[in-house]
Amino acid sequence: IMFTALCVAFIPNAFNTADGANGLVAGTSALAFMALISVAPPDLVPFLLAAVVGCFVFLVFNLVSGRFFLGDGGAYFLGTLAALSLVVVSNKTDVSVWWLLSLVFYPVADLMWSVVPSEVEDHGVSWQSLPRNQRGFRDAVPWRGICRPALCG
Repeated sequence: IMFTALCVAFIPNAFNTADGANGLVAGTSALAFMALISVAPPDLVPFLLAAVVGCFVFLVFNLVSGRFFLGDGGAYFLGTLAALSLVVVSNKTDVSVWWLLSLVFYPVADLMWSVVPSEVEDHGVSWQSLPRNQRGFRDAVPWRGICRPALCG
C-alpha cells in the first residue's frame, strides 16, 4: 500500500517539476518505459510502446530547436503512466521494487533536490533556492517592513 501511495502521489508531481525545455523528462520516460516493456505483463505493453513512440517523436522535434517542453498535461500524463505502470508491474511480477524506483530516479531526485533544502531550513523557503526570475521580485517590491528577515535578507 505504501509503494502504491508513493507512486501515485509523488511520481507525477516529480515529473512535472523536472519538466523543462531540455527534454530530459521525455528521454527518461522513454528509457523507463523501454525497461518496463521487458518485464511488463502483456496487457500493459501496448500502452508502454505508444508512450515510447510519443516520447521519441517529441525528442526528435525538440532536438532541432530545444524550445519545447511537455507542459503540465504532458508531464503529469507521463508521470501518471509511469507511476501506474510501476504499480502494475510490482503487483503482477516478481521484479524488485528498488529496480522499479530506479527507473524514475531522475525526476524524483530532481524534486527532492528542490524541496529538501528549503524544508531543512528553519525559516521555510529561502530566496537563494528560488529561480533567478523569481528572485528579482524581492527587490522590486518594498518587503523590508512586513516580512521575516530570513525571507527579505
